[in-house]
Amino acid sequence: MNIESTEFGSITIDGEKLDHDIVIYPDKIEKRKKWITKEKHGTSHKFTREEMEEYLNQVDTEKLRVILIGT
Repeated sequence: MNIESTEFGSITIDGEKLDHDIVIYPDKIEKRKKWITKEKHGTSHKFTREEMEEYLNQVDTEKLRVILIGT
């Protein structure tokens, strides 16, 4: 997986330009579950513990070395 570029409102990975928030796992990319934070704060311009826990539940945290959050 190669992150080629980032710019306001998009990220290009392996030649595919994505214009929505994403979560990158070692083996997949999925759309960010903004609704988790939006339900609590009325906006998705924040990032909550509950949202992070949702993503961490999908990985082996014993092998986790890096968490990168970009805005």
